[in-house]
Amino acid sequence: MNQYLNERCSKILKILLEHKEPITTTRISEEMNVSNRTIRYDLEELDGFLAQYEGVKIEKKARVGIWLQCSEGKLSNLKELAYSNKTYIKPLSTEERKYYIIRQLIQAEDIIKMQNLANDLYVSRITIHNDLNEVEVWLSKFNLKLIRKQNFGLQIFGDEKNWRKAASSLLAVLKSSEELKSMIIEAEELQYESRLNHKSFIKIKELIPEIDLRVIEIILNESEKIFKLSLTDEAFEGLLVHIAISIRRLNSKNGVELKQDQLISIKEVKEYEVGQWIAERFKNEFHIEFSESEIAYLTLHILGSKIHENVQLSRQDKIVDNVDDKLKLFIKEIMNLVGNILGYKLNNDERLYNGLIVHLRPAINRMTYGMNLRNPIIEEIKSKYPAIFGATWATSTLFEKYYQVKVSEEEIGYIALHVGAALERLDTSIKGIVVCGSGIGTCELVAARLLKQVSNLTIVGTFSLYDIKALDRDGYDLIITTVPIEQAALYNKPIVNISPLTSDEDIIKIKKVAQNIEFSKNALGFRKEYLLNSNYDLFIEELNILKVESQSKIEIMTKLSEILLDKGFVDKGFTTSVIERENLTATAVGRGVAIPHGAEKLVKRSCISIAVLKEPIEWGGEMVDIIFLLALRLEDKSYIKKFFSYFYSILDDDNTLNKIRKSKSSKEIIEILSNFNQ
Repeated sequence: MNQYLNERCSKILKILLEHKEPITTTRISEEMNVSNRTIRYDLEELDGFLAQYEGVKIEKKARVGIWLQCSEGKLSNLKELAYSNKTYIKPLSTEERKYYIIRQLIQAEDIIKMQNLANDLYVSRITIHNDLNEVEVWLSKFNLKLIRKQNFGLQIFGDEKNWRKAASSLLAVLKSSEELKSMIIEAEELQYESRLNHKSFIKIKELIPEIDLRVIEIILNESEKIFKLSLTDEAFEGLLVHIAISIRRLNSKNGVELKQDQLISIKEVKEYEVGQWIAERFKNEFHIEFSESEIAYLTLHILGSKIHENVQLSRQDKIVDNVDDKLKLFIKEIMNLVGNILGYKLNNDERLYNGLIVHLRPAINRMTYGMNLRNPIIEEIKSKYPAIFGATWATSTLFEKYYQVKVSEEEIGYIALHVGAALERLDTSIKGIVVCGSGIGTCELVAARLLKQVSNLTIVGTFSLYDIKALDRDGYDLIITTVPIEQAALYNKPIVNISPLTSDEDIIKIKKVAQNIEFSKNALGFRKEYLLNSNYDLFIEELNILKVESQSKIEIMTKLSEILLDKGFVDKGFTTSVIERENLTATAVGRGVAIPHGAEKLVKRSCISIAVLKEPIEWGGEMVDIIFLLALRLEDKSYIKKFFSYFYSILDDDNTLNKIRKSKSSKEIIEILSNFNQ
């Protein structure tokens, strides 16, 4: 049971105790110089706190206000509580403490004492010491080090560019954390039309309180108009955050220095002019000087910014026309690979092609210069669309082939959204005709039932046996008939014979035929023989291990890789490449499955090794108990690409995955895979 209130709640309690009549939240917010939103949140906290006192409650009435309802006996206790100098800080979890400490380190201009952190968080020095281990892991992702000096303090050490990346990433984490609300430093309300939402504004002000965000926003809006940019709100916020962090760091004499060859290369792009214009404006507004390296670093963020993909068609055409042939070829190969994997024809989807060019041109700049784009819905994408995400993930080899860059799962997630939209656009409607021998009434009744029961079926007409001979056969996909049709082969179309009353069995038959037609219209086709044909042997009994007791993903990836190395299927260095790629992009794809892979150049023979764990382990933020280690040469043979279509269908099927979990032998797993969808 909490014994003390936080400072703001304590002030609100004092106000309620001093006012005998109802008082509005607006008046309370004015007295405390905070927002209405903050008062509403604090009232919820206070109400929850007071629930431990019987007979004490905050009453509310619309258009009247709020007041404290309590007995005389409790009044003295509440006054003692409100006017004591003790405040309560809600205990934070390990994760929350970690980000609190990181925030303090990022904000600090000087050394931070460990004891001060312990005092702030109401925990022991030992607890802080343990938390710092987690802080070090987080900072290491940005190649930053935490310097611990005994009897001196804590400080972040590393390259300035990495420091700024860490600060930007921290803001993204804080913005999405509902649990850190109580740690918010109250900032001014948004009193102007802004592209930032309230939560973003508060979090940026919390980390960089001295910077006037409105000035930055005005200048960025002007730059969009002058240079005809069309940034997404997410990209706009990212640029604003970068600039705010840069201004703060420049004020404290911490500047970015780029290598000379990088600087020369960046100064040649047209976006450098945008960076120069923005830097000149900030020089006038904030009285700071942007060096050439700072302008170039700002230019990189502009190059890496997402633009609106629903811009006017003429502008999108211009964007597509102005890209180099290498990028166009790269996009075409992505579409071809993902299409092969998923089993659909995507090559001719112009919207997908244009959308990927608009997205990937800045994305490649981001990857080239080590800039991250946060994807707030990545977990939802992986959970709801594992097949699409997994198929898109296979394109990581193409990024390495064309641009020698490693692609993150956030970027993969964005590409998966484009692919998902393309699949939604595929024409899945089946055009059918109904043939009857007992009059138009029967035909119309049959047609009405079919339209109601078969969702993707369109009835283009009802006909007699005589009429169908004269029909254009390109105008329909399927014949549904209540009478026998002689010389059926002449029509070269699927024919389904049903009863005039259209039974449930008839509906099932039609749905099955319609499904086959839909697949043949859009799919490239995949024969399951590829999976288990002795010429290919992607799955081999000796490569699989069951009921494994493993404590970490590194341990299990190493174990599977060593099996492949012992069998001569991969070269030395494959294990290291698997771990390096996993550190860059977690390969958990949802449903308790992970699909790590190593460098294609180290694969001597394509194969897949499977591990089924006794208990799930943490894998990039998910719990995983089935691991498919892929050692594939995607360019060896087309069957590898087509195999993926089948493989990702398995990942989409919970029933099959559960059978694999319950398997008692490696042979049984292969039988489950071979019988899938039969």
